[in-house]
Amino acid sequence: MSTYYIDPYDGSAENDGLSPESAVTSPRQISPAPGDRILLRRGTVLREPLFSPDGTPDAPIIWGAYGDLGNCLDEEEIDDEEDIDDIGMFMENRKPVVLGSLDYTDPDKWKYIGDSLWEAKDLPRDEVGNIMIDGGRRYGTLRWSTDDLCEYGDFWFSHYGVMSGGKGIPDGEEPRLIVCAADNPGTIYDSIELCVWGRRQLAHATHDVIFTDIRFMGCGVHGFAAADSERISLIRCSFEGIGGCVWSADRKIRFGNAVEFWRGARDIRVEDCFFRQIYDSCVTTQGAGEYPPPERISVRGNLFMKYGMAAYELRDVVPRETVFADNECKFAGCGFA
Repeated sequence: MSTYYIDPYDGSAENDGLSPESAVTSPRQISPAPGDRILLRRGTVLREPLFSPDGTPDAPIIWGAYGDLGNCLDEEEIDDEEDIDDIGMFMENRKPVVLGSLDYTDPDKWKYIGDSLWEAKDLPRDEVGNIMIDGGRRYGTLRWSTDDLCEYGDFWFSHYGVMSGGKGIPDGEEPRLIVCAADNPGTIYDSIELCVWGRRQLAHATHDVIFTDIRFMGCGVHGFAAADSERISLIRCSFEGIGGCVWSADRKIRFGNAVEFWRGARDIRVEDCFFRQIYDSCVTTQGAGEYPPPERISVRGNLFMKYGMAAYELRDVVPRETVFADNECKFAGCGFA
């Protein structure tokens, strides 16, 4: 059994990843097997999702963190909405960040088109579901028409819902993103991230995988998502700025869950995690058609803050032997819009 080290900043694709001094830069550069550990360096940002191979019941694959904790706040120091908004980067040095968004902080990525409106340049052929500003201290507000762009922070995207339909942006058309701002968004904000559809989720695993001490941020759809899963654990992870892409443009419905178990799910743990600014639900078991009831789901000791629907959403099939306990739930129905 091996331990692999990932350092997006100081690692190298030529390394073997088997020590902090020989860290690789990406999980794509290693081939973990059941029982292996993959550790991301604290204080770094990885701009790609974690699609884990599967472990076995006796030898799960473990994803975690290594390195100096740095100066950071404990959960006990965060008391209310004002505190968490001021902090923004929650426990920023304690957890490595897996970030699914696009960095549009560079002022050269924006052009002024008049009336306090700024258009993003060189967009990829992807859907923008929300905009995360200043490390999550604030978020943009989606508008369905350019006529509604009147408040600073409002944004409009030209191709809502194209990714949900599975077609993507049609050939011959170019995506457009327009933001209402007092000045160039790359100038007035410390950071501006476009949360896109991307790979649809920031983490995935089917069975026998544990994720610990990782901060998942900035995906336009889901944080962790998997179907027919068993023996999956999410421990001391953070999920922030998740969701907002459009499920149906005609019906003006957006979506996105922080942790979604689709169809069957067995022996699942979501414990001691932090959830903030989730468009739909923080944790959910749901699916389509007939499937076995989810079983032995443990949702314990989590802090849920600012989510549009539910801390724990049970849909379609009622789970068995499921526990929701010792959680703190704040500001349901709030968050970005």
